[in-house]
Amino acid sequence: MIENVPLGKASGLTEIIYEDIKKAPDEFNSLLRKLIDNIFLQQELPEDWKDTNIYLIPKGFRLVNARPITLLEVPKKASWV
Repeated sequence: MIENVPLGKASGLTEIIYEDIKKAPDEFNSLLRKLIDNIFLQQELPEDWKDTNIYLIPKGFRLVNARPITLLEVPKKASWV
């Protein structure tokens, strides 16, 4: 999955980005894979993964034109793919 992700995307609260995971040691990626496999087996997300932050991105100079976005953590996204 990580080989095909778009680069240059914004990070979530942990500031982990795809580039960090691509450059991480094999041991880290193995642990991340085990974590995600365990989530699939248990069919339950960790409680803190259910929290997100929503940001308003202004489009022009009027608040009514703002658009909400949610920045998800990379491991969260990986567990949803």
